[in-house]
Amino acid sequence: MRTTICLLAAVSLSLTGCGKSDPLPPPSSTSTVEDDLKFMAGKWGVDKIDTVGEQVPPKDAFDTVVIEIKGNSAVVLENGRNSTGIIRLDPTKFPKELDITRADKHGKQLEAGPDETPEIVKGIYKIGGEAVVVAFSAPNRPRPGEFKPTAREKDNQYNGVLVVTFKKLSDADVARMADAPNAAMNKIKILKARHEMFILETACKNYILKSGGMPPPTLFDLITPPGGRPLIESEKLLIDPWNYHYQYDANNTSNGIDPDPLVFTFHPETKKKLTARDKD
Repeated sequence: MRTTICLLAAVSLSLTGCGKSDPLPPPSSTSTVEDDLKFMAGKWGVDKIDTVGEQVPPKDAFDTVVIEIKGNSAVVLENGRNSTGIIRLDPTKFPKELDITRADKHGKQLEAGPDETPEIVKGIYKIGGEAVVVAFSAPNRPRPGEFKPTAREKDNQYNGVLVVTFKKLSDADVARMADAPNAAMNKIKILKARHEMFILETACKNYILKSGGMPPPTLFDLITPPGGRPLIESEKLLIDPWNYHYQYDANNTSNGIDPDPLVFTFHPETKKKLTARDKD
């Protein structure tokens, strides 16, 4: 992702996509650079992306990206990595214009090498309500003249115009976004636990068939059942994703008579009991 391009463009330049967005906020009334920078101050997230063609990566790939604007500098925060840029506004033009250049962590513009062309992202913007809408061209390409996406050139991911709507973030939004990777990993662990408990319960039922109706005394007995052939591939299956042993109720029944062994564990944070039979 081209987060090193900086600021708002850092998020949007890596996208090539499709889909019409809702009507964009109307342009604000006449304002100064100071007025618009004051409006933009704070933390922003990607709300909508307007592009032409297939969107790669999807918009939700930016659900954890936070853009913080202070003065005329902006920092893109993503998964512990930061990239910084400088924004220059010209609200006297119609549409209003902005240029974005790369900067070091201190907010100083990065100089191009002797054989390099300085990367400048040219765009137009408008503000209104709690949104900032920006149309970007690719680095060192002509500035777009309207808030309308255009298709990228063949085999060039960064040509074309992207229209991105940014939304103001509250402290609660930022905290939720920061925790999103943990929440996603937690969901994966729960799904993994349910799958493993289903395998263990199936092995318990096979044990009952081999033993003449008796459930295994413990889950470890699935490794050495009657007949000697293991009913699970490895002892590692007895450990849940949080590194605790799965628990087991050998006396559970399905109708008060027939054995129906129940394998379960507890979520280490919520203390909620988890089974393979959970519906939520």
